[in-house]
Amino acid sequence: MLVPARTRHTQPEFQFPLGPIQALLSEGRDEEHSAFINADRINTHLGILIPGAFPARHNLHKYWGKKPANIFSKCISFFSKEGELVLDPFCGSGVTVVESVISKRKAIGFDLNPFAVFLTESLLQGNQCEGIDQAMSKILAELTPELSRIYGTHCTVCGAEVVARSFGWRKTELISVRYICPTCKKRLEHAPTEEDLRKATIRYDVSCPDMEMHYGWEMQKLKRGNIKKFSELFTSRNLFLLSKLWDLIALVENDVCRRFLQLTFTANIAQASKMIADYKDSGGGPSWKINCYWLPADCQELNVLHYFKNRLKRTKAAVQELHELLPKSATACGAAVIHDSRKRFDTLADNSVDYILTDPPYGGEGIQYGELSMLWNLWLGYSEDLDAEVAFNPYRNKAEADYAEGLKQVFAEAYRLLKPGRWMSVTFNNKDIKVWNSLISACKGNGFELVVVAPIRRSAPSLTESVMTKAPKSDVLIHFRKPDGTTVGQVFAQKKFSVFDETVRLGGEIIQKKGFAHSSEILDALTVEWFTFQYSVEDGRTDGELTLHTVNDVLAQSPQFRSLHTILKQADEKLWSKSKTEI
Repeated sequence: MLVPARTRHTQPEFQFPLGPIQALLSEGRDEEHSAFINADRINTHLGILIPGAFPARHNLHKYWGKKPANIFSKCISFFSKEGELVLDPFCGSGVTVVESVISKRKAIGFDLNPFAVFLTESLLQGNQCEGIDQAMSKILAELTPELSRIYGTHCTVCGAEVVARSFGWRKTELISVRYICPTCKKRLEHAPTEEDLRKATIRYDVSCPDMEMHYGWEMQKLKRGNIKKFSELFTSRNLFLLSKLWDLIALVENDVCRRFLQLTFTANIAQASKMIADYKDSGGGPSWKINCYWLPADCQELNVLHYFKNRLKRTKAAVQELHELLPKSATACGAAVIHDSRKRFDTLADNSVDYILTDPPYGGEGIQYGELSMLWNLWLGYSEDLDAEVAFNPYRNKAEADYAEGLKQVFAEAYRLLKPGRWMSVTFNNKDIKVWNSLISACKGNGFELVVVAPIRRSAPSLTESVMTKAPKSDVLIHFRKPDGTTVGQVFAQKKFSVFDETVRLGGEIIQKKGFAHSSEILDALTVEWFTFQYSVEDGRTDGELTLHTVNDVLAQSPQFRSLHTILKQADEKLWSKSKTEI
């Protein structure tokens, strides 16, 4: 267990809300919903899965691997009815739970990460958030006078006193002061003066949550940089302002308003750190872009309060949207709970859940949710049980077998809870066949029938996906069913899956239909076909890897695809060149 060394507020006691969950179950409906659902109907009604932009409610806070709300909402509406119970055993940022409640379902989400539960609980209370402007006015009245003392500088054009918005650093050297002059009305920048350098090097007396750095998988860059505590991720003046801001938020009387201000704070805390690279206006704005903790050689020190106020705009938009969409009894319809989904919980009876929609951890080199949430949990005062995570992590002695066994236990519980004939939808993405086999073993071994697999098209590739040429470019949405005596699964006659032959066949089909096929589209189709084959065939064998490299090699070797391969190679090289400038 990792516990903050010092916190200045009471750590909350998380308890499983027995009453609300019993209420959710007692009002459940047993009407048959699956009789008219089959693979063709799923394909027809769900259509091509294209993610929309994140709505304001899910744009409130960063959470790694967040899934598109429009697709989850569509699945919830298709596979369940109003009033029925939806479960997410890996609730993460709360998309399943919140969208279920908005769709007039009941919902329960489990997660081991305290931050995931805090975020989901807060979203469910969004229609109760009042007085955020008044609370912020008091905070600004306290902090604004500090800004000139901490960030104040003088315009080199007109001499007016200004408050800088950001500072450019090259390693430990301050090299640039940036601001918008209220007199000149211009965005300006100058080399630091002696006064700028003096203010940047003042050591403030700060009392804030801190602890020894945990050198997990996502902290190896910090280990190499000899960073020993989380507080070292910040300049002294930014840490001082963060501490003052956090103390003032703690004084807000309205509990829900305080929670949303705390979320605004944690959403902004990475921007206040040294982890913001100085991209010279080419990186799409200052944000925590890559899924690890790091200290770039060229970084930006951002004005804490300016960017907090910017982030507050997102918070207010989320609150307004939740006021409009959530039912008045949202917290009675939905619940998020810190719970290990591998362990039986008797309050949830066998065959009591109508639909399961979940996004499990992806294993392999997948996202380490607990480690990446440590900075947020630290300030909120929550401890994390990282040893209990379902994950592959060699830095914490969690092997691939541990990940596979964890998935197996979670889906055993999922099978127990789901009603016969009802559905479970799972999103997944990995470049490693061994990890895919872990999911297959977990679901197939527990008795789920595979019905439909479909890629979720990317509206835009993430930075990680752009630079990892072996990575699949789309998540896959897999629909399973708990048997009820009828068979809906697909059957394959062959026992061997030829990556070469299937790449050629699927590439030809896509080109015939569209006139062109990108290698990532072929990989998506190949992954879907392979997963369906591997799930349906006992002791199925695969000759080759499911990677973009493999697809491109096949295209290069096949006479009918050589010209396409040349075009795709040029396109991929152009994308790779663009992505390198963003790191």
